[in-house]
Amino acid sequence: MKYVVDRIENNIIILENLKDKSILEIPKDKINFLVKDGDVLYYDNNKFRLDLETKKKRIELIKEKFNKVKKKDL
Repeated sequence: MKYVVDRIENNIIILENLKDKSILEIPKDKINFLVKDGDVLYYDNNKFRLDLETKKKRIELIKEKFNKVKKKDL
């Protein structure tokens, strides 16, 4: 299962499931590495892991969409 870090509030990390858009809230201490908004995590074998490749692809897709919208406005 893959999630994107939507936000971090106090000691809670709010994750959005990339497949069904459901929300999952987990205590910050469940993850033993630093995360920030927009990071992509996958959950496997009862552990969360950082997915840098998926994050990179999401950033590129967002940039492409932004550039398309920007060109339409010109």
